[in-house]
Amino acid sequence: MDLSTRGEHLATHEMLSQPPVSSDLSATPKPGDVEDQQRIYPSGLKFAAIMVAVCLSFTLVGLDSNIIATAVPAMTRYFGTVNDIAWYNSIYRLMSGSFQLMFGKLYAMLPAKILILTSLAIFAVGTLLCALAPNSPVFILGRAITGFATAAVISGAFAMVIHITPLRKRPTYAGIGAATEAVASLTAPLFGGLLTDRLTWRWCFFIQLPLIVVVFCIVIFFLDLSAGKSIADGNLTSALRKLDVLGTAMFVPAFTLLLLAIQWGGNKYDWSDWRIILPLCIFAVLFTVFIWHQSYLGEHATVPFRILRQRSVVFGFLFSLCNNGSLSVIDYYMPTYFQTVKGLSPSISGVLVLPTAAGLVVSVPLAGYLTTLIGYYGPFMLVNSIITPPATGLLTTLNARSNMWTYMFYQTLLGFGTGIGFQGPQIAVQATFSDSDSQIGIAIIQLAQAIGPAISVAASQTIFTSKFHSYLVQFAPKLDVAGLIGHGLTIPEGLSTWERTVVVSAYSHVLNNAFYLPVALSCMTLIGALGVEWKLGRDSKEQSSGWAELWEADQSDLWDRGKPSPALIEFIESKPEILSKITNKYRPRALVPGCGKGYDVVALALHGFDVYGLEVSETGVATAQRYAEAELGEPNEYNYHDLSTWSSTDIGNVAIIEGDFFQKGWEPQGVERFDVIYDYTFLCALHPSMRQGWARRMHELLSPDGVLICLEFPLWKDLALPGPPWGLKGVYWDLLAMGGNGIIDQPGEEEIGKDGPFRRLLYFKPPRSYENGRETDMVSVWSPLPWKFPDTHEQG
Repeated sequence: MDLSTRGEHLATHEMLSQPPVSSDLSATPKPGDVEDQQRIYPSGLKFAAIMVAVCLSFTLVGLDSNIIATAVPAMTRYFGTVNDIAWYNSIYRLMSGSFQLMFGKLYAMLPAKILILTSLAIFAVGTLLCALAPNSPVFILGRAITGFATAAVISGAFAMVIHITPLRKRPTYAGIGAATEAVASLTAPLFGGLLTDRLTWRWCFFIQLPLIVVVFCIVIFFLDLSAGKSIADGNLTSALRKLDVLGTAMFVPAFTLLLLAIQWGGNKYDWSDWRIILPLCIFAVLFTVFIWHQSYLGEHATVPFRILRQRSVVFGFLFSLCNNGSLSVIDYYMPTYFQTVKGLSPSISGVLVLPTAAGLVVSVPLAGYLTTLIGYYGPFMLVNSIITPPATGLLTTLNARSNMWTYMFYQTLLGFGTGIGFQGPQIAVQATFSDSDSQIGIAIIQLAQAIGPAISVAASQTIFTSKFHSYLVQFAPKLDVAGLIGHGLTIPEGLSTWERTVVVSAYSHVLNNAFYLPVALSCMTLIGALGVEWKLGRDSKEQSSGWAELWEADQSDLWDRGKPSPALIEFIESKPEILSKITNKYRPRALVPGCGKGYDVVALALHGFDVYGLEVSETGVATAQRYAEAELGEPNEYNYHDLSTWSSTDIGNVAIIEGDFFQKGWEPQGVERFDVIYDYTFLCALHPSMRQGWARRMHELLSPDGVLICLEFPLWKDLALPGPPWGLKGVYWDLLAMGGNGIIDQPGEEEIGKDGPFRRLLYFKPPRSYENGRETDMVSVWSPLPWKFPDTHEQG
């Protein structure tokens, strides 16, 4: 059951297909990001048609991932083998998971319309190959092709959502697509059973072809999507490096060989046989080279090592690998139990697996709601690890005499337990990282969700086939075991009552044994649940560590604007009456927290302030110091402001300090408070849980007659969207004027006269500002008031 969080995938795709809002604190939005004023989106029939294409794309993915579960017994009867059944699922999962991130990047480099049409054509080829497959190897090839195309179809669907909806509406329409996929995935076994019963298993694939044609036609006639550029327009070597084609070319064969060894080992060949040892050795070599290759690429790697060092990524990967792997084995073999042990039809077996889906449908959104309510996701992962071992253990007790209510209850319990912690790893990586790295972390978790089922289903098949053969040899030595296995997962006619009883008992026995693997995997989820960080927010040390790592990784260009803030200079030069109230007139002290390369520090110094820039990294401090020395060494002319009009102003002193804004101890000796504090791209970089701590610290650091200058950015971004940068429309007012915690769903009415820690002195749209915020940025100026903040734990 494919339950990948498609909302997260939308964030990943947007990051890759446009300037990354989630990492570049001053990233220039695409036309339309700023209140979507410069872009005309489709409407009417065109919009409706494209949304139909989006929903049908998700429907195809949902159907294709699960529709064969109830058709497998009939397929094995036709192909005359049970040895390949794991490949029908595993190769599909492996290919779709391995290529998903690569296609997300590819959509940023090539015209999306061409990619969508190409992916649909490849999907159709794979589907047709499955529908017409004369034997099992051809069918497996078809599944590999459709798995590969699925990764592209998913990215294409999100490309269409981005094309037809403004930023603030994308989560809604992406959610519609994800819901469509979920419904298709959950009901696919039922449709597969009905088609197998009434027609043939081949119709599980024939039925998808008309849907592909409809999407193809809509894209051709309604979608005008030229976003992306040709690789020929840029550097081919650089493009291939970004795609990490070599890494993918090593990863996929490596895990294919691992699956091959797992499936053959102890079944077709002894584990000591060279035909098992050789694939395992090649897997080890390829995987080792893959790891070295990722290390060599550094920040260009598909999986940068600094991401993997974070414990929530490592333990979240383990949790998802085991959790999804456990569920997939049950999902894949329960229809076989109903058809072989209980003697039910494929369509009835499709109905009887719905309790698992029902448990998931209830628990996944419930966990999301409760996580938001209490601020912790870890407990739900722990509940998952407590419920699923006994649930899978109970499924190992099923036999021919088990009644309907028994297996329905067991499946519901499993679905509920699996779903309650399903989203935990994705939330964990988002709560851990403060930049676009969270999207890479999500991609790693999604890979675990694909690889886990691929490996576990292959391993369970090895258990199934080896135990089935040995059981029949032991209890029915005169039975033609080879002929029975060649008949597939169905019981042939012509068996005596005793032989039929033995065969049914054999199926029950081997399925029980195969279900021991999910028991072990569900127990292992406990390690992941205990290993991840549990809280939804993050403290200041974690926040600082994240930005320091970006400095050390030479990623400071993400927020580098190349010049001081025009809005800050506009305020200083056009509103002198505000600054004239500062008592310390000769040497007013200014603080710029998160000063970056020091542009605003130098600008304030050139206007007569003694300025202290604060950065969390030694590298950042050194960078800002070099810039300040270079600019102030010959201060006749500045890259934005002509100093000729300020010739009488003494240039202030500059000091760049390394420290954590939220922690005490970094303040310069003899300086307890500052006359001016400037905030730009600092609050928007902080997790919302840290906002009240930010306001508290600003209040502590500002002189009673000082001013806090805020360039409010970004005001165009939906408050519900993840960051950084986090949307801040209405947040400054809630924090500073109202004394709130700054965590709001929508901007409230600005009530004048409310008590708060600050009084707003000025609020205006600067005529000069950075290009990306020129239409929406606002400058607010605040003075502190007597105020006692709530006695809470450190907000950061």
